[in-house]
Amino acid sequence: MFRFIPFVLFLSCYKELTNHLLKHKFFKAKPKPNKNKMQGTINNFRRSRKRTYKNQMIILVDGVNKKEEAEKLVGKKVVYNTGKKDILGKISSAHGNKGAVRVIFETGMPGQAISKKVKIE
Repeated sequence: MFRFIPFVLFLSCYKELTNHLLKHKFFKAKPKPNKNKMQGTINNFRRSRKRTYKNQMIILVDGVNKKEEAEKLVGKKVVYNTGKKDILGKISSAHGNKGAVRVIFETGMPGQAISKKVKIE
């Protein structure tokens, strides 16, 4: 009988510990990005060592961390709002292995657009 009591105490402590751990943000399920309304951040112009492409940007999409996920977004429209007008673009390809994408816009982008948010439709 004495062996059974410590086991019961262990079970009650174990349940409390697991409930406490499951409430922690590390163990909670991460929300999946909504494919209809996605957002991204403009990272930089697409460039090489000597040339900068003014109408092409590298965008980091929220919730996309892998190249395979980024390749699914190819062909989607991107909208950047300057405050006065919208500049439209299209995702052309994935960029790198971390989920960034290349976007070709209709016109050249202003330098102030770097680190601003864009909508992906």
